[in-house]
Amino acid sequence: MSKKTKVTVEPGRHDLTAVREFEAPRDLVFKAFTDPKIVVKWLSPKRLKMNILKFEPATGGSYRYAHADDQGNEFVFRGVIHELKAPRADHPDV
Repeated sequence: MSKKTKVTVEPGRHDLTAVREFEAPRDLVFKAFTDPKIVVKWLSPKRLKMNILKFEPATGGSYRYAHADDQGNEFVFRGVIHELKAPRADHPDV
């Protein structure tokens, strides 16, 4: 699978923008980011178990994930979703 990722970080800001291209239908890629059953299958390293503690896939929403290893160590990630737009069938880039 060919993929392209572009990350933009502006000086003086505390956020970044990541754009990634996949060779897959847009609706399936969107679902992979917004369906918790799929997120736990692909977002975590295979050697870790992932638990979703909070998942609000919407503009203004947030998330909190915990990854656990076999020794009981937890690695927790959290973030805010500033903008989330579903792909539009009538526009190839949105």
